[in-house]
Amino acid sequence: VDPAGKWCVQIGAFPDEADAIKLKNSLIRRYSTAKVIEFAGPTGHWVRINPQNADKTTASKIAENIHVPVPGALPYIVRLN
Repeated sequence: VDPAGKWCVQIGAFPDEADAIKLKNSLIRRYSTAKVIEFAGPTGHWVRINPQNADKTTASKIAENIHVPVPGALPYIVRLN
């Protein structure tokens, strides 16, 4: 996979929108320079962290270091373009 491009960290698929919003609000406080969004996806409500420096290295570091205390909420990186 070409590492160039814009990358983000996506976290889980929550069946309950309120759980996704709760996580989003928590992550907004932790990643104040990133854009944190919650949106409806094909398998539930997802949370995404779009770092200010949207390179693959930055996204990978966030994914490796984030600890989400919600079962099934696994962070992974996604290329946006």
